[in-house]
Amino acid sequence: MELDVLVHGADLSAVMIWHGLRLRGYRALLIHEAMRVSEGVVFLPFTSEWARYLGNMGVGGLSEERKVMLRAAGSFKGWFYPPASVCVGNVRKIAENLISRVDEGVELWCRGFRYKVCERGIEWAANLRMSGEVRGEAQLLVETGTLDRGLGLVLLETKLSSAEEPVLDLSTSPLSLMVPHEGIETWVRIGSEIEPKAALCRSKLTVSDRIDLGEMPVLHSGFRSGIARPPWLGDYLAASAQIGIHIAENWVNSGDINDNLASHIVEITTRSNLCLEILNRSMQGKLYEEEVSHILEGLKPPPSYRP
Repeated sequence: MELDVLVHGADLSAVMIWHGLRLRGYRALLIHEAMRVSEGVVFLPFTSEWARYLGNMGVGGLSEERKVMLRAAGSFKGWFYPPASVCVGNVRKIAENLISRVDEGVELWCRGFRYKVCERGIEWAANLRMSGEVRGEAQLLVETGTLDRGLGLVLLETKLSSAEEPVLDLSTSPLSLMVPHEGIETWVRIGSEIEPKAALCRSKLTVSDRIDLGEMPVLHSGFRSGIARPPWLGDYLAASAQIGIHIAENWVNSGDINDNLASHIVEITTRSNLCLEILNRSMQGKLYEEEVSHILEGLKPPPSYRP
């Protein structure tokens, strides 16, 4: 099987990259070991820019946007600045919606995936559910699966709620984000295990301690890239996928990355690392040593890529 791009992963970023490349006419295949996409993560927060990005795909699965409130040390409580509105996306529904729009090019529940780098890109093989063992070549492999390395846990919890406003809380260590949506609320917490409580769904991710985009012809994207940082996990995941699409296009067409895209990658990784600095201080209980303006600069949502 000859491919332009092989995408190996089951999260939203993998589906977005695969879908974006298929729409552009590339020979892309999405394979993963799970029985369904986004099996471990159901809900993620998205700020306005990335909610619009997903909304323009016509996928649905996004709650109403609400303005984010900020709770800092002491009794200070006000609006996040620069102003930000946030919603929650049902990322499993979004991913499944994107897949349903394409007739072929997805193999779930595969086993024994393996690959090696060759002169033409990669040689790969996997045992597919319907076809048995399949072998092929691709110019590029995109990996999005998570790695067990990092600074600590990102804990996602969704439960029943009567709250009305999203709150980014800097007054506790570590920081947290709560976003209400449709009678429930989704929390992004950092750094400690969730106590057993009644919850509709829970999942755990790892806060990566470094960014790793891989080495061509193997590209790391999504959570595997290390770009995705709380509290704006959905934004960074979508930004990573958007970058992945453009890197794949550049690589397949020219074997290189253009200057405009390279500059944007530097901007995203720099902002991600600044966010990591704030998270480090939050986990150490040292946010009070920083000015609020510096904290907010570090917690800005990532920008989208505009060629």
